Amino acid sequence: MSFEAIASVSLAEQEAQQIIDAAQVNAKKLIAAANAEGEALLADAVKRAKAEFEELNLITRAKAKDEVEKINSAAENKIAVLNARADRKLDEAAAMVAERIVNS
Repeated sequence: MSFEAIASVSLAEQEAQQIIDAAQVNAKKLIAAANAEGEALLADAVKRAKAEFEELNLITRAKAKDEVEKINSAAENKIAVLNARADRKLDEAAAMVAERIVNS
């Protein structure tokens, strides 16, 4: 093979290596940029998920508080009815005892 052909092949190999090196550098930059963008997207998703959780947590707590208040109100009403009934029965029992004492 002639010197010119060898030089031409050597030059082509050097150019090819330069293209490969440049492509590897570019690929590393693209990978780094993609990783950074992915991390930013992940951080944003986590931030939005936390905000949504807090909002849903507040709503759930408010609903639970309302439900507890309804249950407490119903229980207090039931207690009042039962106390009134017990007072009536106590009065009836006292009247019955008093009547038996008077009639005996």
